[in-house]
Amino acid sequence: MDYKFVHVDAQGARTHSDEHETRVSDAAVLKSILSALGFRPIVVVDKTRSVFNCGDFHVCVDEVAELGSFAEIEAVKDFGGVEKTLQEVRSFAHGFGSLLAADCVNAGYPDLVLTKRGLFKLRTKKV
Repeated sequence: MDYKFVHVDAQGARTHSDEHETRVSDAAVLKSILSALGFRPIVVVDKTRSVFNCGDFHVCVDEVAELGSFAEIEAVKDFGGVEKTLQEVRSFAHGFGSLLAADCVNAGYPDLVLTKRGLFKLRTKKV
């Protein structure tokens, strides 16, 4: 299970997120707990992910139903604050050259799926 606390700037655009992960041994029990707490499903993201460990970074290559292919670069350590860490991610990504699209979106797949369906207005910050 993964929970991301998303940080936004003054204009409401995402800047970064704090990620909290844990293993779930019984998905049905977790679903019943969430339901009992009043949570309800909004969107299901169907994806296949390959993860590559690249030292201080993880590179994830995702195939996402409804959306297509994505590459995600995640710093696995703090380089001295958000801005410095983003600089390090950009520098690492630069090494991939034209393999990565010029337009990077700092948004989660649920937001992208809901935006594509016309149910959400995405406000992003260029990364």
